[in-house]
Amino acid sequence: MNKPKSNPLGKSQFIRIGLGAAGLGIVYLVFALWGGDPYSKVLPIFIDLLLCAGGLAFWLFFFAQFILPVRKRKEREQASERLFDYLSGYHGPALFIESGELRERKYESQRKGPGLIWLDTASAALLRTPTRYTRAVGPGIVFTAKNEYIGGTVDLHLQSSRLGPKEDEDAFIPRLKRETKEDFEARQQRRFDTQAITRDSHEIVPNITVSFRLDANDGEGGTQFGYRAVSLEKAISGRPIDASDGEESKEKAANWQYLPVHLAANIWRETLAKFTLSELFEQSEEASLGILQFIVQHVKDRLQKEMVVSLDEYGKPVYQKDARGNPVKGRDGKPVALLVPSREFKVLQSRGLRVTGANIFNLRFQPEVEKELLNGWKTTWLDRARREREAVEKRRNIATEEGRQAAVLDFSNAVSQELGSHTIEENLDGKEILKLLIQGNLELCQGNPLLIPLTAEDVNHLRELQEWLEKGPDQS
Repeated sequence: MNKPKSNPLGKSQFIRIGLGAAGLGIVYLVFALWGGDPYSKVLPIFIDLLLCAGGLAFWLFFFAQFILPVRKRKEREQASERLFDYLSGYHGPALFIESGELRERKYESQRKGPGLIWLDTASAALLRTPTRYTRAVGPGIVFTAKNEYIGGTVDLHLQSSRLGPKEDEDAFIPRLKRETKEDFEARQQRRFDTQAITRDSHEIVPNITVSFRLDANDGEGGTQFGYRAVSLEKAISGRPIDASDGEESKEKAANWQYLPVHLAANIWRETLAKFTLSELFEQSEEASLGILQFIVQHVKDRLQKEMVVSLDEYGKPVYQKDARGNPVKGRDGKPVALLVPSREFKVLQSRGLRVTGANIFNLRFQPEVEKELLNGWKTTWLDRARREREAVEKRRNIATEEGRQAAVLDFSNAVSQELGSHTIEENLDGKEILKLLIQGNLELCQGNPLLIPLTAEDVNHLRELQEWLEKGPDQS
């Protein structure tokens, strides 16, 4: 918002109120002095004037407490002061901010006296003077000082920004006859906003969307949407400005949503340059992820996490190595990836923003590239289908083995519960241990409804074995 300018609104209002009060005073004096001795009526007139002024002050103070939702004594006093200022005509602006949007009467923000701002539960603002920012304010009633005005507003709802061509436009075709120069340049700008080049020099233009919010937790700051004064100050005071373009700088300065989606576009360009066009449609080393999905996930990680996996120039994860140059392995026996700080996350954090999601979709290629891709898919579909089948079989075998191992652990834990209730000091013999294991098997088979119909015969055998142990081998 621009700096408020002086205007004659306050003076004209003061003149109107003054003329109105003078007119009422003249009418009162005419009727008060009508007939009788004028000197004998001076004292009653003076008393009437005192009662009128006192009554006006009392009732203004009384009703000021019900005009606004104020609770504290200081707030009641400030509300009364603003109402008295209104009588003088030199009051400041009375503004309402709804979902980050300023609602005001014509010329209201140009007033320079003490005023007030009413922010709904999804709004926050940063106040300033002509020389500096003063304070961040959240949902509720805020009383502003003289020459203090709004330096920026924020919508606390979850925000979403988008870059890339429109859904129905072709980003690669030359300028059309019916297309103006401005429209053509705007279409090319949308193309360049998300343009990226693969390692084998193919251009790809997608749409990129990023959802984000002010860096605050739900319910923080007295609102369900979350408000944090420090984050608001960073978001407003850190807005990007391009000094080389006056018009563009004004737009960016008024838009705190500019940064996240452009960071996502930069990460997309940097990551795509590590892969060839054909690699985008292959499986990555990450389970169940294609290369394109891997890139999207990497973009999300760079925006949302403080530490991310480092990638080499070919898009492969970089692994940690010991002093001898051997890969460091974790408890699962797999190499441990090298984590590096995310620059984009730090930038967003320094601007008081938190990204909640990102997506890259609707990829566009040059017409000749699309034809080449279609022809390649037609000739290699069988090989790709076989490779995908092998990958599915591999994942299924791994899942089967992991499930088998988990089942063995669950079974051993279940049947050894009775045995685990005894200590080593009890020195149980083989017969007692066998009884406890049989009892654990019986409880496992009878305690799980899914196993009851499948283990009926096994339960009978276990009972027979249990009876045989109780009678003793000599009595069988």
